[in-house]
Amino acid sequence: MKLKREKINEKDVGLAEDGFEMLIHAVGEESHCKWNYNMTKSQGELDKWIESRELRSELMKLIVDLFGVDLKNQSWCQLKHTLRIAIGIEEVMNRINKNSDKKKELESLAEIHNKIYLRYLSILGVNEKNAKVLSEA
Repeated sequence: MKLKREKINEKDVGLAEDGFEMLIHAVGEESHCKWNYNMTKSQGELDKWIESRELRSELMKLIVDLFGVDLKNQSWCQLKHTLRIAIGIEEVMNRINKNSDKKKELESLAEIHNKIYLRYLSILGVNEKNAKVLSEA
């Protein structure tokens, strides 16, 4: 049996979603490395911070290139900060999710997280007209 290879191109929403999850965690790891350095001032922690920043940049470039986007002006930094907001929201949601009387706040954060995800898709050039599901994990 011959397997059909799905082409990953332009505006693959599944790829964008997986990329989003990967990138927000890369941003989160970079942030933890920064805080570890801030607390210890050790060269080892500084090296980890630098390495995590380089990895995050490399992964961002990979996703941007897969989507054929030429980020101009402040768009690269906007993408990075959009990802930082998303991982921050997830961390806060995880903390308050344990508190059953914070349902309203959790729902509000989920709504904001969705808006941030749509902003990410927009930066990658994904919209309702060109969004497709082209690949499977």
